[in-house]
Amino acid sequence: QALLLALWFGTMSNQFFEEWYALLPGWLIGVVVASHIIKWFLVPLCLHFFLIFPVPSPPLGRFPRLELYLYVPYLLVCFPHVVTSNVLWAISPDRAVVQGVSLFSRAASIIGLMYFACGLLSLLVNYRQASLLSRRKLRVVLAGTIMGFLPTFLWFAVRILFGHTQIANWLYLWPATASVTLL
Repeated sequence: QALLLALWFGTMSNQFFEEWYALLPGWLIGVVVASHIIKWFLVPLCLHFFLIFPVPSPPLGRFPRLELYLYVPYLLVCFPHVVTSNVLWAISPDRAVVQGVSLFSRAASIIGLMYFACGLLSLLVNYRQASLLSRRKLRVVLAGTIMGFLPTFLWFAVRILFGHTQIANWLYLWPATASVTLL
């Protein structure tokens, strides 16, 4: 649990927007792009952590290999999209905006939202099944997680509905910054 939590917090530490790549010197862009690609592993790590915190969830008892298989949809759909998107933002931002509205982009975003939703659902189930002493400890974790993730979850849902265009980027910049700050 401690290792997963450390990895999850480590992935959340890079909150650099793709739109800011143009502001970086050339020698730093590769490092920031690689860091930004790794950052998006926070999505499956969130679900994985909440499936085992504070005790393993009931689905893990029924399906022991679920811990390994939960990364498969992310690696097949989301990860290729994240790599492609970040490389395009670094070398050709205009093409990245066009690519950002593709069906593949929406599928990756929907899968990412499902990971977050399942992670929060798992935390709620674990909270409901916990003992009284564990519930007191989990109450703070649950409140903080909902406060941090709900704005980000809503921002991504709006972004999926309305797309990723230049107007949307400008319009959603402040809500995105606020949600990332809360996260």
